[in-house]
Amino acid sequence: MGRIWLKMSGTHKHILFAVSSHGYGHLSQMAPVVNALKQAYPEYTVSIQTALPPEILTARIKVPFNPINFDADVGLLMDDAVTVKTEATRLAYRTFHDHWEDNFQKQLDILQSSNVDLVMADIPYLPLLAAQELSLKTIAVCSLNWADILSGYFKQDKEMAGYMALMRRAYSQADVFLKPQPAMSMSWLSNSQFIQPLVTTGKNLRSRLLDELALEQKNNTVLVLLALGGIDSEISLENWPDYNNVHIIVQDRPGASGKAINFGRKKWLHGIQDSSLSFTDIVQSVDVLITKPGYGLFAEAAFGRKPVFYVGRPDWPEEPYLLQWLKDYVSMIAISKNELYHGIEESAIQKLAHSAQDTANKQAILNTGIEQAVDCLVQLIE
Repeated sequence: MGRIWLKMSGTHKHILFAVSSHGYGHLSQMAPVVNALKQAYPEYTVSIQTALPPEILTARIKVPFNPINFDADVGLLMDDAVTVKTEATRLAYRTFHDHWEDNFQKQLDILQSSNVDLVMADIPYLPLLAAQELSLKTIAVCSLNWADILSGYFKQDKEMAGYMALMRRAYSQADVFLKPQPAMSMSWLSNSQFIQPLVTTGKNLRSRLLDELALEQKNNTVLVLLALGGIDSEISLENWPDYNNVHIIVQDRPGASGKAINFGRKKWLHGIQDSSLSFTDIVQSVDVLITKPGYGLFAEAAFGRKPVFYVGRPDWPEEPYLLQWLKDYVSMIAISKNELYHGIEESAIQKLAHSAQDTANKQAILNTGIEQAVDCLVQLIE
């Protein structure tokens, strides 16, 4: 971290971190803050409220915490990693708000029974509103907010407008709304402030990764990570062409589609379970990323100067901010859904992987916003 926080004696505070389970990007922002806070203030009690699987939490959060399995927001329902199911999303919000009083009471009970002192949310609005009802300190932190995202899909929807108004109230009443770069502008939030990116930076252990995958260390060997941010998809790599010197590492095995992939037959295909490296270390150890515009991998790509193939999400309100930001740091190429479903030509992968000169001419990121987020939290809670 490069910083030492001054600890106050006798402080035994309880912070509840509420994390959206819509993909893994929200956790990727929150996890480094949790880790840094607990390391600097081991006497603090930390609870993580989310519906994300426990193994995903423990892979990112390396300090002791109390898990609370309660999904306090809806996010968006997805048909695949890049396509929103608008009607299903509307129905999900209707169901969530049909049970609002029960959900709100459950959230109040969680906060009161655990003697929570502060809530930091990325970016569920229910925990913020419940904490504000109890006059607790609240921090919203995210590169986006659900009201602005939903407004891109439900502009003329009166029912959804009511839900979005509630979200805006929760976000605007927070003590502060931290916007880690790259973030949407959210200019309507008078309590917001930009901070540097929130990201866990892994180590480049490429030689070790090659050894664990039993691959030769040749000049034309290209390692690629295919990761779509924790959203289910019907992609099956069975349709991809066979590669000679390109090796694809997939985030989930046997695949998000649930269809068995013959890893033995496809020598170029590997699962992240084939390596002992952490996910963040794998990101920094490969040569190319294939993903969708999303905060977590885009931020990690920028820090590691990793070139990116991305499949566009033109209806996603956050996308322009992400693309505009990342192009200043890495080489990036848009691919079609067809290429995502049927594979990218080996020559194109090789060309992007060896675009080191282009990347060298781009900017470098030197600092994260972790210290800024922890400082804000400590100042509010003490």
